Amino acid sequence: MVVGDLDVCVSHQPLDVSGRHTGLDQTREEGRPQAMKVNRSPRFIPEWETRTLTVPLEGVNRREVLIPRTQNTKRKEVLRDWYIAKAKEKILPRVRRQAKELGVEFGATKIVDPRYRWGSCTVKDNVNFNWRLIKAPMLVIDYVIAHELTHLIESNHTPRFWSIVRSQTATMEKAKNWLKENGQILEADI
Repeated sequence: MVVGDLDVCVSHQPLDVSGRHTGLDQTREEGRPQAMKVNRSPRFIPEWETRTLTVPLEGVNRREVLIPRTQNTKRKEVLRDWYIAKAKEKILPRVRRQAKELGVEFGATKIVDPRYRWGSCTVKDNVNFNWRLIKAPMLVIDYVIAHELTHLIESNHTPRFWSIVRSQTATMEKAKNWLKENGQILEADI
């Protein structure tokens, strides 16, 4: 896999919520944090750096990302840009699909960088989603999408609003609880 012009090697190693290795095969849907390890090139090229990060990441439990030493000061930006690209690739099509299922139209949809909001709906019917959501389980992403799209029908959090969201995401309570318990993990930039 390539991050920008960087090679990415993937391997699996599950972690529990505190970041310790579990030895179990966890899936993304279970919402376990996963390890990302930025490591040396397999060819031991001296211009590659080593760093370990613990973050949730889609579809794998551990990812080794190779970043050249020349981009050492840009490491966070490279990984952040990769997350944003993945968020656009995975979240935006789900927004279009859910909007069609819900029967709503929106002005535009974007992946944005708010610090403490998972999503937003504007007065111009634009829907925005935090790039950090890509680190969450899909059930959480689907819940946030349904939540924001429902604001196009019902602007306030009324009983009708929650009924519509619940009809679109059967796992609404599980997703809300996951965000409450793990939201701080997602708020870390990398």
